[in-house]
Amino acid sequence: MTGTKSQDTQPDKIAQVPPTYTGQFDQMQVMQALIEIQKDLSSLNAKTDRLISDVAKADSHIDSLRLKFGRAEGIGVCAIALLSIFGLLVWWAIGGQINNLRDQVIRTQQVGSDSAPGATAPDS
Repeated sequence: MTGTKSQDTQPDKIAQVPPTYTGQFDQMQVMQALIEIQKDLSSLNAKTDRLISDVAKADSHIDSLRLKFGRAEGIGVCAIALLSIFGLLVWWAIGGQINNLRDQVIRTQQVGSDSAPGATAPDS
């Protein structure tokens, strides 16, 4: 082994192999390629149709959810408005009585503080 490594791995003769590709296709090879392309296209067409139907189905579900959320939002807004109006009506209806009760409590406290120490406030 006195030679270099590259000399040991290179063969003395190079094999003469004819090329397998001649530049022309056989008619059967062309037909086979066309049939495979047609199968691939039909598979893609079926997948596309399935995707379209799935999207349409999901769209109908999303549309029904959108309607439900819109309805719930409308009900919430109406409920808040009605509760506000009802609160204002109740305050308007009993507000005068609340003011009278407040004035009466204030007068009772004033009468109690004006009386002598140790005396109790008169009962009304």
